[in-house]
Amino acid sequence: MSSINKKSEKVKKQHEDPPKPFPVVAIGASAGGIEAITHLFEYLPSNLGMAYVVIQHLSPNHESILPELIERKTKMKVYQVADGMHVAVDSIYVIPPNALMSIVDGKLTLSPHARSDGNIHSIDFFLTALASVYQEKAIAVILSGSANDGTEGVRAIKNSGGITFAQDKSAKFPAMPHNAIDTMQLLHASR
Repeated sequence: MSSINKKSEKVKKQHEDPPKPFPVVAIGASAGGIEAITHLFEYLPSNLGMAYVVIQHLSPNHESILPELIERKTKMKVYQVADGMHVAVDSIYVIPPNALMSIVDGKLTLSPHARSDGNIHSIDFFLTALASVYQEKAIAVILSGSANDGTEGVRAIKNSGGITFAQDKSAKFPAMPHNAIDTMQLLHASR
C-alpha cells in the first residue's frame, strides 16, 4: 500500500465515530415508576455488560432517594449523576432532580430543567441524545407513568437501529408505556 493510501486510511478512521464499547440502557419512568425501577433491578443480573441510566420524573424541590433504593436491590454500583460523569459497564446512573440530561462521548451532561409549556420531557430529551450517539447500542425501557414522555425518544431509538421495551399491563400508570408501545407498533407496521 502506498504512503498516500495509508495516510488516507488514517484520516478516514479519525473522522469515523468512535466505537461504542457497550450498550447503554435508558430507563424512563414517572408516576408509579419507583416500584417498577426497583423491581427491575432486583431481578436484573449485575454482569450483563451494559450501563443503565435512569430518568425518573422527580419533584424539583426534593432530594431523590432513588439511588439508595436501587442500591438495596442490586450488586451494581449506583450513582446520582454529576455533570461530566463517564458511564461505565455494569453501573447505574440516576438523574438528579430539576435537570435535563444528555450523553456525549460517553459522558453524562446536565443542564437546568426549563419548563416552557408545563410538560416534562426529560425522558424524550435523553433518549433522543442517546439514539444519535449510541445508535444500535441504545436501548430504551419505558416504565409506569402518565402522559407521553418517552414516545418521541422511543421513535428516535428505533429509527437509529436501537432496541425498545415498554412495561406491560403491570404498570400502575399505563399511559407512558402504552404510548411507547403504540409508537413501536406504528414504526413496525410502516417498515
